[in-house]
Amino acid sequence: MTATAPTLDRLLRPRSIAIVGVSEGRSMGRVVLMNLQRFAFKGEIHLVSRSSTQVEGLACVASLDEVPDGVDVAVLAIPAAGMLAAVEQCGRKRFGAVVVFASGYAETGEAGRAQQLLLTDAARRAGLLLVGPNSMGLTNYADGVPLTFESVQPLRGSAGQGIALLSQSGAMANNMRDAFGSRQLRVSYSVGTGNEAGLCIEDYLAHVIADTRTG
Repeated sequence: MTATAPTLDRLLRPRSIAIVGVSEGRSMGRVVLMNLQRFAFKGEIHLVSRSSTQVEGLACVASLDEVPDGVDVAVLAIPAAGMLAAVEQCGRKRFGAVVVFASGYAETGEAGRAQQLLLTDAARRAGLLLVGPNSMGLTNYADGVPLTFESVQPLRGSAGQGIALLSQSGAMANNMRDAFGSRQLRVSYSVGTGNEAGLCIEDYLAHVIADTRTG
């Protein structure tokens, strides 16, 4: 964890989201968009696609250059080969956070670790919160913000404080969420931290401890 825990509000409670790498058909970016629509996300959604002009009824632009500056979160559903350039561009556009699904980084060996360090340095220089890489993303159930390529549904559970699930493995967090849901237990957050090149599990822990909706 950083010496001073970062403020995660722009990531977990964004007012604007860009999805980079969305297309018709089976794509991670489209799943993210459909999740946001299913949760009735009320903020701005900006779509970036090289192949589609419209996805799920929303217009797409061809590049990050056409997305307004200052977007809170960019979900980068693109291959690792273009990731560093995309993170650097998000930094120049003063975005708040980036979510990186792509794998092939430190989990694969020294060459991947070197590429991961480049991502970390680029995000740190720009003041970007970095989720991942090699992450399934996260879902803030308390506010209805799903930023994951897993197809998710709003949860129903008992009233009161919820349980925050924080795990390096997104699959583990999701399995625990399903188990708790089957027992009618409320879940406030489900986070897969991935390789923790930027945000570490302790950063999320500091946030949920201070969140009165999490018990």
